[in-house]
Amino acid sequence: MLRKATHQLVNSTKYSLMGFDFLVRSELAARMELYFFVFAMGLYYYLGADWIHFIIGGVLLLFILAVEALNTAVEVIIDRVSPEISETGKRAKDLGSFAVMCLIFINGIHFCFVMTTTLSSGLGLKILAGSVVGMILLAALFTKLQAHNPRRQPSK
Repeated sequence: MLRKATHQLVNSTKYSLMGFDFLVRSELAARMELYFFVFAMGLYYYLGADWIHFIIGGVLLLFILAVEALNTAVEVIIDRVSPEISETGKRAKDLGSFAVMCLIFINGIHFCFVMTTTLSSGLGLKILAGSVVGMILLAALFTKLQAHNPRRQPSK
């Protein structure tokens, strides 16, 4: 029983690491999220942030990588099942992208919060408020520019 469980754990770990390797090799966004994490942790250390922010940052990194992996899985499946452009496939990919964007915003808000608590309160609050407003405006602008008409037929 213990031998079988150990074998299963080893195989699960191997397959998970293969998935992580595929994610990092194939998705620029995942690499950028990892780079930003390293940058943020270095900045937190330099500014003397509380240890809890390092833990929260690590948990948020795992969340964003997990959602990025699920989004990539949806994209791979859609491309395999339906290589032609379809409205349903586009919606599935857009929803996965939206989930990743939500977590990017959450990570950004945490980053701004850490900057608020470690820098002088006046400057930190300005950074936090400006960043939140900027993210909302960026999302609104992106939505406006990327708006599509679901009744429109895809071009062939």
